[in-house]
Amino acid sequence: MRRLLGILLTAVVCLGWAQVSAHADSQWQITRYDMQMVAQRDGSIDVTLEFDFDFGRERGHGPLLVLPTRMEVTDDPDRWRVLEISDIEAH
Repeated sequence: MRRLLGILLTAVVCLGWAQVSAHADSQWQITRYDMQMVAQRDGSIDVTLEFDFDFGRERGHGPLLVLPTRMEVTDDPDRWRVLEISDIEAH
């Protein structure tokens, strides 16, 4: 259960970072942000993220989402937790 909570917290932090990824100097803003997460019995998490991105007066090419694929285990700096990401779609 502790492992699942750690993975869930990591997912929330990493995916939530998308909310602040817009440039502070621009008129860009996220006008709608909806994230649904479902924890599975095997320890995986299904995440659905939907958001609307307003580019203001600037031409845009889409926001950049950064998802880490590994992170250091806090109680043992010689071990890493590998985060597998699959089935990504963009519409």
